[in-house]
Amino acid sequence: MIVTEVGMIRLVPTIVAHLEKEGQGLRLKVVPLDSRQIEVRLEAGEADLAIGAFPGAAPNMRRQPLYTDTYVSVVRRGHPRLRRLTKADAFLRERHVIVTSSHAGHAAHQVVEQELSSRLEPDRVYVRVPSFVASAFTASRTDTVGTLPAQLAQFLAKDLHLAIFSPPLALSRIQIDQFWHERAHSDQGHRWFRAAVHKLLGTPKMKLGQRSR
Repeated sequence: MIVTEVGMIRLVPTIVAHLEKEGQGLRLKVVPLDSRQIEVRLEAGEADLAIGAFPGAAPNMRRQPLYTDTYVSVVRRGHPRLRRLTKADAFLRERHVIVTSSHAGHAAHQVVEQELSSRLEPDRVYVRVPSFVASAFTASRTDTVGTLPAQLAQFLAKDLHLAIFSPPLALSRIQIDQFWHERAHSDQGHRWFRAAVHKLLGTPKMKLGQRSR
């Protein structure tokens, strides 16, 4: 299974816990994203499923929507200006941690990177990092602001002592899907696995096997 950094942390433990309940003999191999297109890796059999936001996926890929996520901002709980940060002017005056999009995991977040970069003065960008987790850790130990997917923020907030708030900017939503290649579509084991993923992560109204458009 191919997943993003967020998926490694937020989704994989849920799937593994489900497999443990289903019985012995079930194993899961998780592989990280790289610069290759997911359809190439799925067609080659390197993985059977990919989960994440991949807006550039080939139109002939099988796709099933799972859920949508939003972006939130985080700061350490003792941040001296926390109460003001829901106001746009105060938010933009703070120093920010920007996650740099790449083909290896964050290409789907490029719009948000560009939106933040275009609104912030250059000296308000404290650091650019390649990881949402690194962004959260930096915010937890400084007075900087990190912006990341809401589910990941909620997952990390307790351990990192983070305060979460809605950024005062209009940011796009994140569509998370599962993708697979046509070669595996009718395989019984594959059908069972993707149905299990949908049951764990998806919304009931989504239909199995929907083709991407």
